[in-house]
Order: sequence, then C-alpha cells, then structure tokens
Amino acid sequence: MRPFQFRAEVVLDLRKREEEAARAQLARARALADRAHGAVRAARDTVLDASRAREAAGVAGRTAGELHWHRSWILRLRAEVQTAMRVAAELDRASGAAAVAVGQAMQRRRVLERLRGRAWKVYTVARDRAHVHEMNELASLRFAALAQEAGGRREHHTDRRIRPHDGSPGRHGQEDRGHARP
Repeated sequence: MRPFQFRAEVVLDLRKREEEAARAQLARARALADRAHGAVRAARDTVLDASRAREAAGVAGRTAGELHWHRSWILRLRAEVQTAMRVAAELDRASGAAAVAVGQAMQRRRVLERLRGRAWKVYTVARDRAHVHEMNELASLRFAALAQEAGGRREHHTDRRIRPHDGSPGRHGQEDRGHARP
C-alpha cells in the first residue's frame, strides 16, 4: 500500500504560514497600541505636572500674563492628550481586527487539520484491512502447501486438536466429543 499522503498538505502549509503572519501582525498591532497607551499616560502626567506648575506660579504671585501662558500651555497639553487617545483608540481597533484575522486564520488551519485527521483514519483502516487480507492470503497459501505435502489428508492439518478417527483421546488429552472428521 502506498504511504499516506494528504493531498491538501500544501494548502495546509500555506494556512499555517498565513496564521503565523497574522499572529506576527497581531503582535505588532498590540505593541503599537501599548506604546500609544503609554503615550496617553505620559501626556496625562504632563498635564498634571503643568497644572501643578500653574498652581505654584499662582501661589508665587506671578503676573497675569504668566498665568495666562500656563493656562494656554495646559490647554495645548490637553489637546495632545485627546490626540493621543484618538491614536490609541485607532490602534486598539487595528489590534482587534488583527485578533479577528488570527482567529479566522486559525479556524481555516484547523479545518484542514481535521480533514487530514479524517483522511489519516480512512487510510489506517484501509491499510489495516489490506494487512489482514494479506495475512489471510498467506495463511491460505500456507494451509494449501501443508495440505499438499500431506497428500491432501485432513488428519495432517496444522490444528493439533483434531481427534483421531478411533475415538481415543486427542493429542491434548481431550476426549472426542462427536466431532470426528473424515
């Protein structure tokens, strides 16, 4: 019998590479999203630091122009926080899309792996049946050869439990139970 060969093995390898590529894309998307969230945290911390600096300037008795500058600076920093949050949200969406792509690629790969598993089971059943068939043929040929050597008489059969025709106990000390053979 021919060795097992899954005809869609090339497609399965392609699906595995697609899944690996999708996983790599997901890792890159998550890394970018993590960096974007880090930038949001840093921008928020900068706003807090600027607010503290403005309060310190107010307590120190700074001029109205300096306090207005601090307020404008804080507003600009808050706008940067909003921009960073929009970028982080967009990268989160991209990361989510990449996760969906990984799920789909994994599903396509698993479908082919299940098909390969079923094909393997069919192959092993056929292989085992062919083996049993070959063994049966071999046993039949062996039996025929032994019968030919013995001149075709059944008492020379390889089954040692066949009783003699006279009713005496057989080779294994068992009595004939009426199953005498010609």
